[in-house]
Amino acid sequence: MTNIYYIVEALRWGDDHDHSYIVGLYDNFSSAVKSAEDHTDFRGGKYVCQVIQCKMNDTVDSDMSSSILHQTDIGAASRTRHVFKK
Repeated sequence: MTNIYYIVEALRWGDDHDHSYIVGLYDNFSSAVKSAEDHTDFRGGKYVCQVIQCKMNDTVDSDMSSSILHQTDIGAASRTRHVFKK
């Protein structure tokens, strides 16, 4: 059993200081990416999803950018109204 897991987090308009929530926790990277892509589509591009790698019983640095392995693209419809922040 591996102690590496993948959290899928949804960020409204891609902003981590606005509304966000956890979509799921996965032990397989490809399942996490599929969930992130599916959820972004399901929410109509209003939410960007990130796949974050973490280890069981370990802390995550405050700068999580090194742990983000995948990020979905904000939807084309919302791109005209909001600017995605990296």
